[in-house]
Amino acid sequence: MSRNPSSLATLRKLARRRYPTDIELKEFFDYLTTAEDRAFAIIAATALEDAIELAIRNKMIRHELRDLFGSDKPLGSFNAKVHMAFALGIIGPKSCDDLEVIRLVRNAFAHNGQKIDFNTPAVALACERLTMPERCEATGNDIHSLEKITEARERYRVSATLYQMSLIRRSRVRLAKDIPPPPPLD
Repeated sequence: MSRNPSSLATLRKLARRRYPTDIELKEFFDYLTTAEDRAFAIIAATALEDAIELAIRNKMIRHELRDLFGSDKPLGSFNAKVHMAFALGIIGPKSCDDLEVIRLVRNAFAHNGQKIDFNTPAVALACERLTMPERCEATGNDIHSLEKITEARERYRVSATLYQMSLIRRSRVRLAKDIPPPPPLD
């Protein structure tokens, strides 16, 4: 077997974070709806974590970034990124609480070797705590026909989708126009 270093470089390039278009985001979440619960929870949360990182990077001085992000760096974990986003005013307290729930649900799926799904009582109860669907409904944003979303998987999907889209859109607008940041997402 030959070792082709360019194949690894190509793989690294595929893994680089970038700002997806709204169409790409929709296609991504449409694809995810067909995944089984474990894959769905982990991949949706990882995509959201990437969006949080993009929003943080957008607020910071560029030359310091390589020292902050990565698995062994200060902002290498989902938890650290959520708390930094809150400290920088990117998100408010309600969003911070929701992102913590998403992180914990993701961790339950990622680190539990037993069969769990969104109907597992602890997971379903955690998803009931997500406030984004009701906050979205209260502001008149339409995400399908916003009747009360009670199914755990759907609450998780709606929350992860809306947070990711909002964080990416806000970062895109700020980069394109070099305008001051909008108020915290909450």
